[in-house]
Amino acid sequence: MTPTTSDAQRIGQVVQAMVKEAGFDLKLQSTEFSTSIDMADKGQYEAYLLAWSGRADPDGNLHSHLACKQPLNYSGNCRADMDELINKQRATTDPAQRLKLFEQIAAIESKDRPIVYLFHRHWLWAYTNKLSGLRTVPDGMVRLQGLRMN
Repeated sequence: MTPTTSDAQRIGQVVQAMVKEAGFDLKLQSTEFSTSIDMADKGQYEAYLLAWSGRADPDGNLHSHLACKQPLNYSGNCRADMDELINKQRATTDPAQRLKLFEQIAAIESKDRPIVYLFHRHWLWAYTNKLSGLRTVPDGMVRLQGLRMN
């Protein structure tokens, strides 16, 4: 789910105010979604702000956003050691081992900062009590499996 224009404007204003305190004069260019993706693919930005739903399993983002030469790796950051860890966790089914690998990946990412996470959404769910089977997942995406109107 992408933010509305007003969401993007509010986020931009907050970021603009924050960096102004540090002495930066930030100019914002607001575009519609497909144009922003096209510009990002071409590297036509100095900083790129995009809302992303995330995934319940970290691999849904790690590989696409942080692995070398992947379609959503707009920063162009490419590290062989990061790729090795990402590929190891993709080939592992043991949750404890994956967690250890995710921790190592996070340590590299937090040092290099190819992506800076500005906020995480708090999802609010409202629905009728006639609905059953709703599973709320941290990525905010509704899974329709098992969802039923009684």
